[in-house]
Amino acid sequence: MKSLLTFFLFFTCLFLYGQERYVNIDGQKFRIKEYGVGDVTVIFESGMSDSLEAWGLIPDTVASFAHVFLYDRADIGKSDTSRQKRTIPNMVLELRSILNQENIRPPYILVGHSLGGYITRYFSSQFPNDVKGLLMLDPAGGLLFCRVVTGNPKGQSDERTRKSTLRKQRFFSGLAENQP
Repeated sequence: MKSLLTFFLFFTCLFLYGQERYVNIDGQKFRIKEYGVGDVTVIFESGMSDSLEAWGLIPDTVASFAHVFLYDRADIGKSDTSRQKRTIPNMVLELRSILNQENIRPPYILVGHSLGGYITRYFSSQFPNDVKGLLMLDPAGGLLFCRVVTGNPKGQSDERTRKSTLRKQRFFSGLAENQP
């Protein structure tokens, strides 16, 4: 009886707290963690240089009522160094590739902190039918978007690039929704 109870407790803990594992996307290794059960998957998108540990116990609490997915982006935590330029669109494509490979299906609730706020908003703009909700915690400001998305580390640009960047900033700050 004790061995049956021990077995049950072990697998319950394993199920509730998940196991980290690695997935290979085009020869690049990403660390992921997935656990919990629910009709919706809550995806946690960390800040600029934060690994999945930055979320602390929050995902464990969410896993009591929903399916939870966390990962380390390329160049972060235990994931491999990136082979691509670190832009928001590239980060979103990496996330999408991981979700597809691991058969993690929508609907998604995206939780983004700092830079993760840009990634979650861009993901939802590219795949609106897959996203049920967004929660942004202390999202990053507009100049960071210029630097990360445009690949211009100093935020300097010619007039055409500047205007394009301003349009993107307005979109990502919610000011230009439904405007051309």
